[in-house]
Amino acid sequence: MKRFQSRCQSQRSTQAKTPSEYQESNRSAMKSFYFSMNMNYAQCDSLYHNTIRYVVVKDDNGKTIQLKKSHVLKFLTPEGIKGRFRLDVDDNNAFKQLQRLAKI
Repeated sequence: MKRFQSRCQSQRSTQAKTPSEYQESNRSAMKSFYFSMNMNYAQCDSLYHNTIRYVVVKDDNGKTIQLKKSHVLKFLTPEGIKGRFRLDVDDNNAFKQLQRLAKI
């Protein structure tokens, strides 16, 4: 019986967070990487082949980042994939979001 009560108390304390506290705890676990991409449409054509699964970029600090092509293809335009991007990952480096910050 004591175990069950302690679990309930633990769950209550977790659920008692306000929305801003929850967002703050999630934000602290997130990491962001900034990079630019400048691929013309012909270069992007190779992304449609089944053998290519990832796009590799270097962030502003020289860190190599491997992105699934599905995350990158949504930014494809008739000019290609061009822009300044921010990649957000969790503390396990799992993908959270990729956002284009500016077109270049």
